[in-house]
Amino acid sequence: MNHRRHTILIAITALMFSAALRRDAESQTLAPAEPPKLEGEIEYVGPDTYILLDAQGRPQPVLGMKYEEFVAAWKKLQNAEAHDGKPRFTIDELRIAGQTRDDHAELDVEVTVKLLTSGPLKVPLGMADAILLEEPRLEVIGVIGPTAATRSCVD
Repeated sequence: MNHRRHTILIAITALMFSAALRRDAESQTLAPAEPPKLEGEIEYVGPDTYILLDAQGRPQPVLGMKYEEFVAAWKKLQNAEAHDGKPRFTIDELRIAGQTRDDHAELDVEVTVKLLTSGPLKVPLGMADAILLEEPRLEVIGVIGPTAATRSCVD
């Protein structure tokens, strides 16, 4: 029985010792580091770099241009293309035929557009929400550049 008491005392002593070690380890955990204190003004360290996509979709760095300057240049370009004072096309004819089915209408739309300038052109028809059942057909009438007839007519 004496041997049994010594074993129990050793076990209790070991538990108390491990508990004391755990408490000591918990009290020694590192406090979160304080962020460094910054003094003075923030200074400019280099050119601003923006990444823009080129015509092939590859990213290209643009150095030394502020965001506001980029937006102003982009707006100026958009405005110059949209409002150069002269019409770029006329819609000569618009034919729409179709019927209603349940909660929608199925329409065949034929638009005759006369180009007044050379080069590619977007003609806003106001049908962005239309669901196309087949690929639109482009029929070129008259003299036009060789690549115009092969380009997609839907954007």
